Amino acid sequence: MRGWIHSSPQKEKLTLRSSAVAVLLLLALGAAVFQNAQKSLLEDLKEQFAFSFAENEKIMQTLCERFELSCEHKNKKIRMPAEKLAEYTESIVYKDIAYGKKSRQRLDILVPTSIQKGEKLPVVVFFHGGAWMRGSREDLLYSHFARSFTQNSFIFVNVDYRVYPEVRFPGFFNDPKHAIEWVHEHISNYGGNPHHLILMGHSAGAHLVALLTVQDDLLPPVIFSDIKKVVLLSGPYHLPAYRGYLQTEFRGIVEKVFLHLFGGEENLPEISPVNQVEKTHIQYLIAVGEKDRVTPPEQSQLLYQKLREKGNKAELIVLPNTGHAGTVFYLNSEFDQYGFSRKVLDFLQNPAQNRPNP
Repeated sequence: MRGWIHSSPQKEKLTLRSSAVAVLLLLALGAAVFQNAQKSLLEDLKEQFAFSFAENEKIMQTLCERFELSCEHKNKKIRMPAEKLAEYTESIVYKDIAYGKKSRQRLDILVPTSIQKGEKLPVVVFFHGGAWMRGSREDLLYSHFARSFTQNSFIFVNVDYRVYPEVRFPGFFNDPKHAIEWVHEHISNYGGNPHHLILMGHSAGAHLVALLTVQDDLLPPVIFSDIKKVVLLSGPYHLPAYRGYLQTEFRGIVEKVFLHLFGGEENLPEISPVNQVEKTHIQYLIAVGEKDRVTPPEQSQLLYQKLREKGNKAELIVLPNTGHAGTVFYLNSEFDQYGFSRKVLDFLQNPAQNRPNP
């Protein structure tokens, strides 16, 4: 009755081979379908965000030429070597300092070579972008502008943090919080003033910085009081607005990942900075590109409005003819055609500039 179990070794080999071939064919077919879907999605995104894609490519080409780096592999992240970074910024670079046990819980500290013995400089702590899913402190886009700060007597701290799918809400808030706590505790060993912290972020990094600072109960009070100013670049601050925002053939896939990242649609209002704004002592500078379709100007304008309504000191800059990456690119005065880098430094250096906009 169960004789079908006892097949010959030769038949078993044939069956296994047939099964293996079938599996390989299915995998190949699945991979091809997935690659086609990725390609189609990328084309849809490029069409929808044409200015941002073109701007990004132009920026990366400009940076590669400036720093004599190869841009042959467009899909590969281009990173600035530590030696070149140190030479360019005229700073001492402390690389890959751990603020936690995980591989992405690392930061770099750039200290101006002009620092004097016993001097304690203000500290800029920067968090990169990458849609909460990618990005690195070593990406050329996020390392090239440190010079603007180190040459103006700031210590610059460039932070990595874990991203999806390694962590998701609420986990991905923990790394920026722990990094800030580490800086507050240890930065004096590098010539920094722990009582004069400035937080800065781009895109997803701006979202994390905003959420940690527009309310006063997510960081220890002793640390929160030492955060003097915040600079937010091209950030998403009202997440429910992204529901259905990507009108592509694969919108459902994009939304599924987006919602899984944040633990469900019900969490979006809670982790939107515009809904958490309180009155604090912190002074804000918010900047966004006029042609940014990834994080549209309306997101920044809404956060600015909410901050002002609560009595916070805030300034808003909308950069003309600029897309999503331009706000970071222009932080380097060599590439700044709008005087944006100088405006940021004036905001950080001159208290008289930090009055609420009329």
